[in-house]
Amino acid sequence: MIDYNPTIQTERFDIFCIHITRNPAMGCGRDVYLAWFRDIDVPRSVCDVTVLPGLNYVEWIHVCAKWRRQGIATEVLRGIETLVGPVKLEGVTDSGKALVKSLERMPILERRQFPESKVDAASQ
Repeated sequence: MIDYNPTIQTERFDIFCIHITRNPAMGCGRDVYLAWFRDIDVPRSVCDVTVLPGLNYVEWIHVCAKWRRQGIATEVLRGIETLVGPVKLEGVTDSGKALVKSLERMPILERRQFPESKVDAASQ
């Protein structure tokens, strides 16, 4: 068994980072951040964030349904930024767009929104 220590700690979370290269032919690997509550016993990570290393591009954010709309993604992104510096993220889904919009007042994150035409094309 491997014993891991948190890579990052925030007010509510221990965040672990693992670098995953699924298949070198598919391109570069990803840094996957898994956020676990420090004080609540939940049997899985509550927030997962996938980042393209070097570019600091957030490719994916997922918060478990039960825990959404509680500032978890924001706190985890802030924690990641303490390790890698400013991240880039885009809102593609309605929830993603809402997250990006809520972060507009927070200067450390670099935010972009897809034009509607790209969102429509990506969903088809």
